[in-house]
Amino acid sequence: MSDLLDTIFNIDAVWPWLVLLPLAIWFAWFVYRRTRPSVSPSRVTLLWMLRGASFSLLLLLLAEPMLSYLSRRALRPVTVTLIDTSPSMDVEQEGVTRLARFQRALAGELGEHLDGPTLAFSSTAYDIDGDTLDQLKSIGQATDLAAALHAGVRAVPDPHLLAGILLLSDGRHNLGEDPERVATQLGTPIYTLGLGSQHTPDDVQIVEAVPTGPVFAGRPARILLRLRSWGFQDSTVVIRIAEGDDTLQEIEFPLGTAGQQQQVELSVPSLSAGPHLLRVSVVPRDGELPPHNSQALVSLRVRHNRLRVLMSCRRPGAESAFIGRTLTADSTLQIDEFIGRRDGGFYGSEPFPQKLAAYDALILLDEVPATIAPGDLQTFVAEGGGLLLQKLAPEKGGLSAELEELLPTIAGPRTSVRGQEPLRLGRDASSHAIGRFLVGRRQAEAAGDPWQRLPPLLLRLPRLRAKPVAHVLLAASDGDPVVVAGAFGAGRIIQVAGTGFWRQSLFGGGGGDDQQTVRRFWRSAIHWLAVAEPGGRVRASSEPIYRSGEPAVVTVEVFDELNEPLMDAQVELLLAPGGRLVSLDPQAPGRYRAEIAGLDVGTHSFRVTARYGDTDIGQNEGSFIVESHTLESADLRGDAEMLAAIARASGGAYRELGQWAELSHLLRPLPVLVEEEQRLGVEVRHLGWLILLTGLLAAEWILRKRSGML
Repeated sequence: MSDLLDTIFNIDAVWPWLVLLPLAIWFAWFVYRRTRPSVSPSRVTLLWMLRGASFSLLLLLLAEPMLSYLSRRALRPVTVTLIDTSPSMDVEQEGVTRLARFQRALAGELGEHLDGPTLAFSSTAYDIDGDTLDQLKSIGQATDLAAALHAGVRAVPDPHLLAGILLLSDGRHNLGEDPERVATQLGTPIYTLGLGSQHTPDDVQIVEAVPTGPVFAGRPARILLRLRSWGFQDSTVVIRIAEGDDTLQEIEFPLGTAGQQQQVELSVPSLSAGPHLLRVSVVPRDGELPPHNSQALVSLRVRHNRLRVLMSCRRPGAESAFIGRTLTADSTLQIDEFIGRRDGGFYGSEPFPQKLAAYDALILLDEVPATIAPGDLQTFVAEGGGLLLQKLAPEKGGLSAELEELLPTIAGPRTSVRGQEPLRLGRDASSHAIGRFLVGRRQAEAAGDPWQRLPPLLLRLPRLRAKPVAHVLLAASDGDPVVVAGAFGAGRIIQVAGTGFWRQSLFGGGGGDDQQTVRRFWRSAIHWLAVAEPGGRVRASSEPIYRSGEPAVVTVEVFDELNEPLMDAQVELLLAPGGRLVSLDPQAPGRYRAEIAGLDVGTHSFRVTARYGDTDIGQNEGSFIVESHTLESADLRGDAEMLAAIARASGGAYRELGQWAELSHLLRPLPVLVEEEQRLGVEVRHLGWLILLTGLLAAEWILRKRSGML
C-alpha cells in the first residue's frame, strides 16, 4: 500500500521579496482610492484587486518559493524464497527425497505464508513459478549457497521491500564464496530451514587419486588413492585401474568405519613414454548411491629418462656437498659430480666428459673448469642447454668475452662482501616460472617473505646490474641482485652471485618448511634450466582433469619480441565443443587467467589468441577433461551447522523443516513506513504562470477602458 499518512510542510523562498507583498497590495488600493471619472465602489474594488493580484503574482515569480513536504507511506515488504535443487537433494530419507519434503511443505501451510519471489538454485540461481513447484527437478553438479543469497537480494529491486530471505536447503555448500561471510555483508536477515539429519546413503567415494613422484618408462607407476565409505563397514571392495578398455590392475581392499578416510598406494605396471589417462574405480556395490563418485581419472606423463645434470666444483666444500645432496635426492635428476683435486684432476674414476651435449643442464660452482672452453659453453647454452653459474670472483685477467655475453648481469666490483642482511624476493619473482617455488605452499598462505626468516649469505658480489631482459629472483636488502635468470639463444642461464646456501638450510629460521625453502629453490632452478619450455610468444596451460561442476582454469603467458611479459594484450579463448568465446583477465604483467564454469562432462579443447592493438601476437592450444565425479557427490550429508551459521551471521534464525511455524511471524512482516520528500515550486519558466499574469493585466486594462479611465 502507498497511502499518504502524514505530511510536513516547509516553504523555502527569497524572503525579502515576499515582504513586499503587503506593500504591493496597499499600493494598488491607494492608487484606486480616487478615480477620474468616478466609478462605482464595487468597480474600484475589482480594479485594485486585479492590480494587487498582478503585483503579488509578479513578486511570487521573482521570489520563486518552494513548497516542501515529507510524505510517509506504508509499504509491506516481502520474503524471497530460495529452494535448493542440487543433486544432493535427490538423497532419500525414509523413502522420500529431500527435495520432495520441501515441495510438500511449500504446497501446504508454509506456502501460504510466502508472497515474494521464488528462486531455485544449484551452482546458479534461476526464477521459477510458484505454481510449478511440484515439477522441480534436481539439476547441476554443485551447490553455491553464496550465489543463491546474492540472487535473492537482487530479486527485489527496492531494498525497502526486502524483509528477508527464506533458504530451504540441506546446507551442503561446495562451490563459490563463503556463504557465512556473504550473509554478514548482505544486510538482510536469512531464515534457514534444514532437514535435521546427517544421514548419508550407503556409498563408497574416491576422495582423491594422484600419482606419487615422477614416472619413467619401463618402471611401475604408483598412485595414491584416498577412499571414504558409509554403510559397508568390515567388508571389502574391488579397486580397478584401467586405461581405455584394458584393465591394468585389480586389488581387494578392506573398508574401515563409516566416514573414515583411508588411503592405499596402488602399483601400475610399466607404461610406455608419453601421456596416459588412467581410470581408477571402485566396483559398485548393491545399494550404493550414487555410483559415479566411485571413479576418478588420473593423468600421467611418463618420461623416457631422468634429466642429466653435470655439477663441477673446484674443491670440496660445504656448499657443493649441500647442493649435491639436495639434487641427488630428486629422483628425476641424474647428477654427475666432478669435484676437483689439488693436482688438477677430479675425485672419482670417471673422466670429465668431452661433449656437453649429453647433459640437459650444467652447474658450475666457483669457476669454469679448464676442460670447458668458453666457446663450447656458449654453444651449449645457445643450442638449448641450461647453465647455473655460482661465481664470486673471475679468473685472472677478467671474464672471457664469451662468458660475459652469457651472464644475465653486468659486473660491478670484482671483490665479494660478507652478507649482513637476509635475502628477499626479487622484483620479478612473482612473474617468473621459478617464483612459485621460491615460496612454499605454507608460506604462501602466511604473511611475510620466507627468505627474510633465513640467515644471510656468507659472501656475495655487490653492485651487480641485471640486464634489461633478465629476471631478478632474489636480491640483497639494498636491492643488489643475487639470483638472476636470463636467456641466451635457445637456452637458459641462472647466475647466483652469492654463497652460503648450505648455512641458510642448516640454520633456517622457524624450521619445518622454512628449511625446505632453499632446497626447493635449487631443485626448481635445475628443472627450469633442464626442461625445455614450449616456444612461442603465447603459452597456455591448464590442469588436465577437473571434476564436474568445478570451474576450469586456463592460464596464459604473453611475451613481446624481447621475450618480456607483455601487458595490456587482448587475450581470448575459443572453447570446443560449443564455440564459447571467453576473454581472459590480466593477473600480473604478461599473465592472463580465465575461469570457465558450467562445462559438460567430457574432453574440451581450447585455442588461445593474443593481440596487441592491431597486431596478432600468436596462438596456442590445449585441452582438459571434465570427469563425471562431481563436487556434489564428494559429500552428500546434510550440513545443519552451515545453515545455522548463515542465519546467525545475518541476524536471522534456523529451524528444522518441521518447525517452520516458529518462523511464521517473521515470514509475514508488518508494514514499514517510508519517508519521501516532495517539492513543489513556482518558477518563471512555467508558461501557465505567465499566461495568468498576462490575463490579470489584460482584465484590468479592459475594465479601465470600459470605465472611461483610458
